[in-house]
Amino acid sequence: MHIPSIRCPGRPLAALTLLAALVMAAAAPALASRVLLKVNDVPVTNFDITQQLKINGLLGGPRTRQAALRQLVDNVVLEREAKRQGITIRDIHVDRTIDGMAKSFGGLPRLKQLLRKRGVRYDAFRRHVRGLILFRAVTARLGTRIKVAPSKEEIERRYRKILTDPRLKPVTAWRLRQVTLAVRKKGKPGTVRTPRKIVVWNLRNIDLPVENVAPVMREQLFQARAIESQQIKSRYRGCASIKQATAGLFNVRVSGIIQADPRLIPGPVKQAMREAGTTKLLGPVKTRKGIRLIAFCGAAKTRPSVKVPDVAVFRRIQDAQIIMRRFRGCATLPKAAHGVRGARVSDYIDADPRKLPRQLRVALAKSGGRKLIGPVRTPRGIQLFAFCGKRKIVPPKPDRKIVARMVQAEAFQKVREKVMRKLRQKAYIEIRDKSVRLN
Repeated sequence: MHIPSIRCPGRPLAALTLLAALVMAAAAPALASRVLLKVNDVPVTNFDITQQLKINGLLGGPRTRQAALRQLVDNVVLEREAKRQGITIRDIHVDRTIDGMAKSFGGLPRLKQLLRKRGVRYDAFRRHVRGLILFRAVTARLGTRIKVAPSKEEIERRYRKILTDPRLKPVTAWRLRQVTLAVRKKGKPGTVRTPRKIVVWNLRNIDLPVENVAPVMREQLFQARAIESQQIKSRYRGCASIKQATAGLFNVRVSGIIQADPRLIPGPVKQAMREAGTTKLLGPVKTRKGIRLIAFCGAAKTRPSVKVPDVAVFRRIQDAQIIMRRFRGCATLPKAAHGVRGARVSDYIDADPRKLPRQLRVALAKSGGRKLIGPVRTPRGIQLFAFCGKRKIVPPKPDRKIVARMVQAEAFQKVREKVMRKLRQKAYIEIRDKSVRLN
């Protein structure tokens, strides 16, 4: 089950990220390398767009796939235009520009660390920076002046607007933890033993059948068999003496040990068995097929077998019950799950109670942190949930430097689009995917 966690703009406040990849591993590389279009015979792939979107997320650029695709197309167009104008951009120019950008991130090592964390390849980032340098060089050669320095008043207006975002208001979160017991494959139905022993009564039936007789003689034979049952009762001294007690009597059938749950035995029968004990027989009882005596051979503890539709799920539920018995509070959850095969305990999760399923929310509130909720069958397996209290979360205010970069990037993008629209008209663009839209 997915627990919706509380997030703030630009910074996750939850310790849980539950993302499921539903694309087959074999198909992923082919999808990423699919060529969407060619610009002057230079291919642009799905992977290129993904990288550009991640770079824009870091630098404050546009967040749509269409805008990222346009940026990639523009970089190819700028390369050709720069070559036509005789403009050369050396690697040292790119390195110096990156060093200047890195200062606002705490230095080049810190910037590279952020790129790795966001899954951005450094060569893709260098191509992006090279595109920025090419744009300024080409527009300078064309005589176009680029001025994208937003005023302090404009940055302050945007900053105040961001502060009104409802996601920045303080919220009361529920602190939760969960245990996941994965069920790797669909199990098969089968018979399993229950984890706990229960008390059963060992019984044996002694039957004296009345069969293959004419209806007129049937009642007389019932009476005769009842008299024989009294002989057996008089000889009986316990379950071990059944063979001796029934010796010499015709057509007597003795069952094997029958384990009966005393909780399911009718009250009067249970009371009669207690009074008879293990040295007397209960009966005789007239049945459809003859006369029956019942021997009580004592009580025993056993693990009964039950039929289940999925053995693998049943085993994991048994594991979950072990953890539930050990649980003594959220801090003890890792210890409670220790030694249970494949049990994964999450860190503390700050969850918005309004987004939790109603039944789970009510159950967690009632538990008060004293017991685990579950086991619950989910697509991820068997899960248990623990309520660990509440805490007030005050989201951090946005950094003015980040807001300034965002406003500057938006202004720069408007000017860039105006210039690049004219340059794109000179390029040869071959669209390979019908879903692609540049404008």
